[in-house]
Amino acid sequence: MDFILSINVLIGVLKLANCEPTHRTSYITESTGGECQTLQLAESWTSDTVLSCYVACRHKFPDTCQSVTYNPHTLSCTPGSTAFGPIDTLPSTIPDANSTDAIYVLNQPVPACNAGLGFAVYDVCGTSACLFIAAFPLTYADAAQTCADMGARLFIADSEARFSLFWEVSLNVLNQDTWVGLTDIAEEGQFVWENGNPLSTWQDTYLWMPFAGIPDNWLNGEHCVEAKHATWPGIFGLNDEECWELKYFICESTSA
Repeated sequence: MDFILSINVLIGVLKLANCEPTHRTSYITESTGGECQTLQLAESWTSDTVLSCYVACRHKFPDTCQSVTYNPHTLSCTPGSTAFGPIDTLPSTIPDANSTDAIYVLNQPVPACNAGLGFAVYDVCGTSACLFIAAFPLTYADAAQTCADMGARLFIADSEARFSLFWEVSLNVLNQDTWVGLTDIAEEGQFVWENGNPLSTWQDTYLWMPFAGIPDNWLNGEHCVEAKHATWPGIFGLNDEECWELKYFICESTSA
C-alpha cells in the first residue's frame, strides 16, 4: 500500500457531499482539540515523523492499527485502535484531553450512498456511514419499518467508532430524543442490536446513562433504547424507553 499524507482537521460531524463510492484524498487525517480519541494498543516508541510513526504502527499491528498519536516535539509515537469521538464514560482513552499529542486517524472506506432517497454519508473520526436522518418522530416499530422500506435499518452503534458516529449525528444534526437499533423485546434484560448481535460487556458497562439502575425497565414497559438529547440535555449515554413513544431516528443503508 502506498501511503499519502494529507492533513485535514476534523471538527464534529462531517457530511460528505459526494455520495458515490469514492477514495479519500488522504489515508490519515489529523485531529486536534479533543474531537477524536482511540484505545492504546501498545507502549509508545520514537519516530522521526508522523508518517514513519504510522507506517511502523501498520507494520507492527497490521490487523488492529487504525490510528496513531504523535508528538512532534518529543517524537513519541503511540499505536491506537479505530478512532472515535469522545465517549465520556470510557476509561483509558488517548490522547488525554490536556495532552499536546495529536491523533492521526486512518480513514475508513466511504460507503456507496443513494442520495435520491435522502441519504447522505456522515463521517466522525474517519468512520463513515450512509444515513437517512429522520426529521419526524415515530414509534420504534414504525421507525424500524420506515428504514426497512428504504432498504435500510435503524442505526446499530455496536463499536466505539459507530457509537460515537451515532451520538455525534443524533446530537449535532437532530438534537432530539433518538432511537438506536437496540431492544430487549425478545427477552427482558437481554439487549440485542437490530443485526442480531447481543450487547457486549463493554457496551453494557459504558454506554448507558450514568444513573443507578439504567436500564431500569420502568413499570415493566421499557424495551427499546434511545439517546435522550432533548429531554435530558447534556447527559451522556443510552436509556431504555417504552417502544410506543415517538422518537426521531436514523436509518443506515444496508445496500451498496
